[in-house]
Amino acid sequence: MTPSIRLIRLKVSGWKGIDGRPVEIDFGTNSWLIHGANEAGKSSLFSALRFALFEYSARGGGFSDGWVNNDCTEASVEVELQISGAPYTIKKLRDSSKKGRTTLWDGVGDGRRERTEKNKDADNAILQLIGASARRGRAAETPSSWGILAWLLAPQSIDTVTDARQHATEALGLGRAISPQFRDTKAAVDKFVLDNFGKGDGALTGSELRTA
Repeated sequence: MTPSIRLIRLKVSGWKGIDGRPVEIDFGTNSWLIHGANEAGKSSLFSALRFALFEYSARGGGFSDGWVNNDCTEASVEVELQISGAPYTIKKLRDSSKKGRTTLWDGVGDGRRERTEKNKDADNAILQLIGASARRGRAAETPSSWGILAWLLAPQSIDTVTDARQHATEALGLGRAISPQFRDTKAAVDKFVLDNFGKGDGALTGSELRTA
């Protein structure tokens, strides 16, 4: 059974499009919509979450380049979450020389208790907790074992997005089916975008969009 994941808090600094000023989101019990101009750091938040849950903090290779913001010497990502109802805190650090550190706690806030696993052992413990598997070689860039989070957290520029989407929809029990409800939802979203970000002859595209 795929573990359930509920985010409690995310704190990010020095990560990709986010500079040294920390961005902190308290998710609470509400749904969230993250919006902003292009290059504002929206994708960096999702990338930071992917880093916290799935990546080795000291990982090498081309994909790992550019994790640390150019204006910072170190990136920090801290996540408080519940995994199948149990609370955990994850903190991963990555410096500009590609050295990384991972710490895992049982619990959140002042009552949390640090685990004995450190760095790569902690990375593997996190993967085990969320029901994912360590990836090696070409598989390191194939998020087939990420379950429902695969499509959301897959990097936008690699050729595994289609595979990730398929795995995610299968995790939801949808396969490749497009239901009437899905079509109705898409039509409603298209209308909202056109009404709010449109012009006379259709929806704004590309650089014409006022917000992303």
